[in-house]
Amino acid sequence: MIIKTLLHLTTCFTRIAVTGNLTAEEFKQLTDSKDVKFTQSDSDLTVQDEELSIKVDKKDLSDVINMIEGREKQNLSSFKNILKTLKKNENNQKTLLQRIEEGTTSFFLIFSNEITGKDTAHLRMLKEKEIPYFITSDKKIAESLDCKFPSVLGYNANDSIIYKTENLNVGMVLTPILSTLTTDSIKYMDLSGIPPFYIFFDSDLTNDNIATSKDSVDKKRTTSISRAELRGIAYENKEKYKFSLIKYVKGQTDLSHFGISEGDLPAMVHVNEKREKFVLKELTDVSVRNYIETFSQAIPYKRSEKSDTYDEKNKEGGLKYLVGENHNSFLQSNIKKDTLVVYGSARCPHCVKLLPTLAKLAEDLKDVKNVEISYIDLEKNDVSVKIEAFPTIMLYPASEDKKSEKTLDERGIKYADFSRTDQALRKFIKEKGTLNKELEVIEEQVQEEPFNGDENEMVPPQDVEHVKEEAREEL
Repeated sequence: MIIKTLLHLTTCFTRIAVTGNLTAEEFKQLTDSKDVKFTQSDSDLTVQDEELSIKVDKKDLSDVINMIEGREKQNLSSFKNILKTLKKNENNQKTLLQRIEEGTTSFFLIFSNEITGKDTAHLRMLKEKEIPYFITSDKKIAESLDCKFPSVLGYNANDSIIYKTENLNVGMVLTPILSTLTTDSIKYMDLSGIPPFYIFFDSDLTNDNIATSKDSVDKKRTTSISRAELRGIAYENKEKYKFSLIKYVKGQTDLSHFGISEGDLPAMVHVNEKREKFVLKELTDVSVRNYIETFSQAIPYKRSEKSDTYDEKNKEGGLKYLVGENHNSFLQSNIKKDTLVVYGSARCPHCVKLLPTLAKLAEDLKDVKNVEISYIDLEKNDVSVKIEAFPTIMLYPASEDKKSEKTLDERGIKYADFSRTDQALRKFIKEKGTLNKELEVIEEQVQEEPFNGDENEMVPPQDVEHVKEEAREEL
């Protein structure tokens, strides 16, 4: 009986067969599949599996074998009845209200007697995505649904979650509670205006735990939080914060921008409007909840501050090259001076072109006691200033108030002119500064070429926006 069973199993098991004009050595080079039988012949290269027989080019052999191995093998004769059923349902499509009642369609109920300019971007998104929305001024309908007037009721069909908000916020409702970053979730998250938290991971997230996988950096490392726990935290904070997963791909995802390394994964990162990066490396249910609570109370949390090494020789030259760790202290110690800071990057051609002009200006003014000229590379350093493009030229005018409560963003005056010559920068310091109204402005023609272009040509900083852009390209 056992022999018969084994013979039956052997007979039933059919490997994929390849026949064609190849040598055995060529076949081995083209595919490493062990479940493929190869027979050399003078015929066209053919792949066979049960009733399937497909001619294939040599270069496509491995891909075709993989696709055939992954195909469904159910008996296709049953599709005759399936198609009959589909045909019958084709003319019996459910109405919009039926689909809404079943919870299969996202929708919005807008209770209002006014549509403002702020609402138009959100309504445009709904129309673009063909998501149904209803607008009514009937306060009784709002009351019957336990909604205020004005207010909005939104439903996310993918997450099966109802939102009730004061204002129309399509992004809040349609951003997934917790999912891998996609093109749509990027759009919704940006539209929501809600602080985002990004969870970088290098292994498969399961409902039970974060399991290590074959592409995990550290196969022995395990973590103490599950996807289900993360989703629970995201659900509890769904109207305050948004959470998104970003899969780390070795050689593609630059973690150094966030002050984390492969060994820290999974890790959670928040980037605020100033592009300050706040990092949590040890993910547990308790630590993530504490992190969110700390953030909600605006309590300073551990921040990832990328900083280059400071060169003490800097003190001797005219142009001061700042680093992340001394940027704020430099501005504070020179608060009684008019301080010009250029925020740039080595990959920004305009910054590279500007440096000789900046160095010459700093050298010429190094004996002027009330002026400091400095430069910082933001690809290597983090600062607590909101920088939207490279180069950004900021003047921090002198102040007698050493204990000023103004932030650096509030203190700084952004240079908006396209001309970046010695003469133009001197004029900027003289007119916008506090102490140097008599600063000499060189009138003769300078050798430096002025910047001719528009602000769109300026180079954006690399951080989460860069990662999101990579996600867009991959998707």
